[in-house]
Amino acid sequence: PPLPPLPDPPIRAEVRGAPRANAAAKDSSWVADRAPLEALMRSAEVGPINELLLATESGELLEGSQTNFYAIVDGAVHTAGEGILEGTVRRLLLEVCGREGTPVVLSPPRLADAGRWEGALISSTSRLLLPVDELYVPPDGEPSGEADRVAVFANGPGSLAARLQALVAAEVEAHSTEIGLPAALAT
Repeated sequence: PPLPPLPDPPIRAEVRGAPRANAAAKDSSWVADRAPLEALMRSAEVGPINELLLATESGELLEGSQTNFYAIVDGAVHTAGEGILEGTVRRLLLEVCGREGTPVVLSPPRLADAGRWEGALISSTSRLLLPVDELYVPPDGEPSGEADRVAVFANGPGSLAARLQALVAAEVEAHSTEIGLPAALAT
C-alpha cells in the first residue's frame, strides 16, 4: 500500500520532553513515557501538533518522539550524530546532501539558536522528509498556544527544505518496487 497522505500545512513541532535513555531501543516503556506528552500535543490551542521534539537539559534537540530532526543553519543541515535512533530516511537524506554538496553538521541543533535557522525538518518512514513550518516551546504541562511559537520557517518553492524534501522523495521512489497482490488474491 502507498504511504499515508502527508499532513496539511502548517506542520507544527513542539519541544517537550527529554531524550530517551537508550535511543537505539524502541521499547514499551518509551510508549508509556510519551503518552502524557502526546495528550498535551492533542490539546494544543494552535491546531494540530505533528511532532514533539526531545531536548537535553542544555537545549540540544536530538530527535522527535517518532522522527529524526534537522535544522538548516547557514545552508547546512544540522542533526545529532549520536544519541539517536538513526532512521532509514535520515541515511537517505545524508546521502542526498553528500551528492548535492549540501553541508551536513553532525551536531545537535540548539534550541537557543532557533531564530537563526533557515528551516527545520523531521523524517520517518511514514512521512519521509517533512519541512516544519512552526516551532513551539510551551510551558511544562501546558498545551501549545500562539505565545509559545518561537520560529516560523518559509518552506516554499526554492527553499532548501523543499528541495531536500523533493530529492529524498525521488530517492525513495527510485529505489522502491511495487508489490502486487498474489494472483489468487487479486481476483
